[in-house]
Amino acid sequence: MNEKDRIMLIMNQKQLLPSQFAEIIGIQRAAMSHITSGRNNPSLDVLKKILEKFPHISPDWLLFGTGPMNRSESTSASVNEKQEAPDLFTHVSDVPKIEEKKDPINPTEAKSPELVEAKSSLKDVYIPPIAPTKEILRIMVFYSDHTYESFGPEKK
Repeated sequence: MNEKDRIMLIMNQKQLLPSQFAEIIGIQRAAMSHITSGRNNPSLDVLKKILEKFPHISPDWLLFGTGPMNRSESTSASVNEKQEAPDLFTHVSDVPKIEEKKDPINPTEAKSPELVEAKSSLKDVYIPPIAPTKEILRIMVFYSDHTYESFGPEKK
């Protein structure tokens, strides 16, 4: 069974037409038509999009045809944990900090790092500086015959 057959199996299992499947995974209908007809093999980008939209599908099965079609419960649980990881839009105070605790007997040596909840404070919030406003003073246009024109605001 090749990649095309495995994709067709997913479409049959979900009772989707190639055009519907293409829309769900976010590719052109023509690209899906080329894959289902056997004209083109699916690209890595297409396979990644399938795995993003159908997280229960095993990557090993989709790419190589090995193992079961569906992920096991433990694998899908770890995938869900990865999706809950902080991203660029997570507030700084929501992300746990790693803080080293000092050994009370020998304070110069640190113990193993432990997760400590970050405290919400104003110093954690970054406020970018306001850029100064700019005004256009003059626009110059240079021509191929070595002449130019200069345009600027009208003087009152």
